[in-house]
Amino acid sequence: MDIRTELARIPDPRIDRGKKHNLVDSLLLCSIAMVCGREHGEDGVFFGETHEDWLRKYLGLPNGIPSADTIVRVLGRIDRRKFEDCFRSWTCGYFRERVGTGSVSAVDGKTVRGSVSEERNAVPIVSAWAEGMGQAQTEEKSNEITAIAALLKALDSSGCMVTIDAAD
Repeated sequence: MDIRTELARIPDPRIDRGKKHNLVDSLLLCSIAMVCGREHGEDGVFFGETHEDWLRKYLGLPNGIPSADTIVRVLGRIDRRKFEDCFRSWTCGYFRERVGTGSVSAVDGKTVRGSVSEERNAVPIVSAWAEGMGQAQTEEKSNEITAIAALLKALDSSGCMVTIDAAD
């Protein structure tokens, strides 16, 4: 399962004259940079510029690394739910390809550091870790249990051993 194929399903909200960089390139660059610990647009661009040769193995980058402003604009305009659906679809496929019956998956809930703003409370998220992984945002004023059930169903964890930490 190829993440680029999944990300290509996201509608491009930009007007044609504003499409200097491929949408999939921008989204995948941002995703890779975030997985590598980069938290801001400028950090992602620096990551891209310092790893451009390696990134070109996976991304087209016809006009080089997008600027931080471009990445911020793209992330601000895409359908976030569609991005989440595409990323989850890829994650679930990745999980199923690599995790078989008898595998162990650990599930835990956390609050995303730095996610609180004037408009929203901090983002609670539930993650499943194994050779594959998945995440699901929990509803506000909810607990992890409901999100865990939905996440495990989405990952098709049948036949796997699941561990969950106990609440204090």
